[in-house]
Amino acid sequence: YWTGEWVDGELELMSPVSNQHARLQNWFISVLGLFVEARQLGEIRGPEFAMRIPQPRRRRTPDGMFIATGR
Repeated sequence: YWTGEWVDGELELMSPVSNQHARLQNWFISVLGLFVEARQLGEIRGPEFAMRIPQPRRRRTPDGMFIATGR
């Protein structure tokens, strides 16, 4: 499926990821998630979690994102 990112008031379509990319992404999020959880450092989010960058106005869909406990 196609995804998009909001950039400066416009939708930018993104190409679908490959099967290899998706497998690597899932593995990375799992391994990193176990590390972060074991040390109670925060949380890991995958591409289903859009992040907002206020300046410039953007919404990005990262492959993986770390959110520290203090955030």
